[in-house]
Amino acid sequence: MTNVTKPWAAMVALAVLALTGSCGDAHLPQPSAWRERARFPGDVRRVDDIAADADGSLYFAVEKRDNAATIYKYDGSTLKEVFRSPYADSTLGSVGCGGGQIWAAGIKNEGTEECAYCVRSYDGVIWEEVAVPYKLGLWCLGGVYPAADGTVWLVGATANDSAVYTYRDGVWTMHPETAGAYALRLAVSARGRAFAYHVQDKVLTMLISDNGGATWAEERVSLDDPRFDLDRPSAFDMAVAGDTIYLSGRLSSDLEGFDFKGVVGREDVPPGQGRYYVSFASPHGEYFYDLSGMAFRAVDEGYCVGSQTSVRVERGKWIKEIIPETWNPQFDVVAAGPMSYWAVVGISEICRDPVLYEAAAE
Repeated sequence: MTNVTKPWAAMVALAVLALTGSCGDAHLPQPSAWRERARFPGDVRRVDDIAADADGSLYFAVEKRDNAATIYKYDGSTLKEVFRSPYADSTLGSVGCGGGQIWAAGIKNEGTEECAYCVRSYDGVIWEEVAVPYKLGLWCLGGVYPAADGTVWLVGATANDSAVYTYRDGVWTMHPETAGAYALRLAVSARGRAFAYHVQDKVLTMLISDNGGATWAEERVSLDDPRFDLDRPSAFDMAVAGDTIYLSGRLSSDLEGFDFKGVVGREDVPPGQGRYYVSFASPHGEYFYDLSGMAFRAVDEGYCVGSQTSVRVERGKWIKEIIPETWNPQFDVVAAGPMSYWAVVGISEICRDPVLYEAAAE
């Protein structure tokens, strides 16, 4: 459903929330809490990822117009470049903070071959490349998560497969339980609980490890609500909330004629016992556009953003924010900091350069 008026779509969204019960409490839209904080320089083509450090600093994986992979830092007042790759042809598509480290990962081009590339810093000032053994056969690294125990989690891709890898004390480990399937995703909690999902034969399977990847518990993701099912499970995104996760993507429904955008929650239970439910559902339309990024400070507090869409979660209540028409925002990436939420709004007709926004947590 794409051509509907805003009042009609609003009534439908609220009606759906009221009927489903498990999909959050229905609330009328409220003014946006996002405020502009900084603008990236004009030579920045796009911001691929954002991570918040424990001290409140933000780090961004940035692609410049000269194809140089760079990292920017925001310290609350100044946005500046803190790392530029020495490789002329390289990308850093992901960045992560945790355990006193900042990591970024991507691809570098050595001669005629592309291979995995990562750098790290302990202070955000001095950066060093972390060697990736050639024998691993990795041509790309992404989804990087440094954990409190010193383990760094990454998704690694070879020419034929992808899997979860960990790095600790100079040792790289591939976790075969996570390999051999399509659309691998990874998310890791602050204390080190790892969630990896993959899709095979249109079945979404969650793998969870509480011991650094030594063992993995397997859960098939199916919904308790008979009115909804996962649509295109390989396209779902994932975000950590406390020690559990949320998934966002398209939901199919027995409510004919609606293309639902939704968020699926996992109960905060031990690995292998997960039950999944529809936490939020809203039909696609002029009133509600998309969900492309999520960030949570707790299970019942967070943000889901998309193209001209911002949904705030307060004490488990899902609230659609009213975005001023003059903004025309294209939310790209979002992160939860110690005191607030941060998002980068991408290039649009009105805002030509990426802009950093903040929404204060109440």
